Amino acid sequence: MITLIDAHAELHRAHHAPMSDLTAPGGQPTKALYLFLRLVYKYAVDEGHDVTVCWDTPRERLVRRRLYPDYKANRKERTPGSDDGLHSQMALAKKILTDAGVVQARSIGWEADDVIAALCRRERRSGRQVQIIGRDKDLHQCLRDGVVMVNSSTGEITTHQDACVRWGVESVRQIVELQTLIGDTTDNVPGVPGVGPVTALKLIKRYGTAFNVLGHAGEQSPALAKALSATDYDLLRKMVKLNTRCRLQVLSKHKTVDFTRAKRTLDRLYVKHLDA
Repeated sequence: MITLIDAHAELHRAHHAPMSDLTAPGGQPTKALYLFLRLVYKYAVDEGHDVTVCWDTPRERLVRRRLYPDYKANRKERTPGSDDGLHSQMALAKKILTDAGVVQARSIGWEADDVIAALCRRERRSGRQVQIIGRDKDLHQCLRDGVVMVNSSTGEITTHQDACVRWGVESVRQIVELQTLIGDTTDNVPGVPGVGPVTALKLIKRYGTAFNVLGHAGEQSPALAKALSATDYDLLRKMVKLNTRCRLQVLSKHKTVDFTRAKRTLDRLYVKHLDA
């Protein structure tokens, strides 16, 4: 079993977890770091899985941002000087995981979801079981036999059958077809004007793919036909489809995982009892 962890998503979840803030003696916030490291420790040490922690590329370097400058423009980007302390905890997490020998992966220009998608493709081809620790709906594109998602807060498992039920489709391969038509408001990606989830599902059920929908635009109402014909499908698809072939950089300082190698940093931050 290999466990793939969406680092930014899980650190963000931990940062907003309903528990008191934690702070090192020097004033460094550590709540997100502590909860995140406990999560990694659980899978890598307690359960003995092969774990890969997956990281985003900085937003200004994203391929999607170059193609569509307003991509994620609705989100506040954290910088090294941000006041909430999450950025500094991300940097500390990378150092501690490196020292402990936990495998980490990234792909320049791409996001953690793309890295996870590429790793899922690679591991499935080798016949391994995969579990994804994350909750981003885009990751439903990765689900297949032998690949599941796990909600780290509730333990809920999502299979490819569950994802199909949630989206109302027959195959997970149709999820990206729906997303192409609908867009993604969380990432500031517009879909086809006037096309929401209900209309998109009807169109995909009838025509199979977003490109086939475009080919039958003339069969729709005048307003919908006009909206479909004016849409840049190539761009929308590049915004919502995960890149399973992004070039991976997989980093590991050691062949085994041992958090005692990071003891000096953990002690300085007063981060203890990861096995609690």
